[in-house]
Amino acid sequence: MENSEALKVLHHLEDLLKQDDRKAIYYLMTHDFKSRVGMDHYLRLEKYRLNLSLPLCLVHIYEASDEKMMLRVKQESKSDHESFANILFVKEEEMWKLSGVLT
Repeated sequence: MENSEALKVLHHLEDLLKQDDRKAIYYLMTHDFKSRVGMDHYLRLEKYRLNLSLPLCLVHIYEASDEKMMLRVKQESKSDHESFANILFVKEEEMWKLSGVLT
């Protein structure tokens, strides 16, 4: 796993968040998530909205392998405290898919 690949995946997610393209973010989710949550349900409920503050800055890559990677990112914060999130991506069908976000 190279930093450039992680940055590419992170920038793609950031672009989708900037555009507020929830359908594209849904398609970026893993098959497991999509099998449990339909698109209509996902688009309607706020609990599925990714709660990330832009811009995102890559801090560290954890558990990097050919199958999964956990990215530690720093978020823009409106307070004096730094705000971080962990974003888990897994490889499905030769594409990095969003598996989870922990803020």
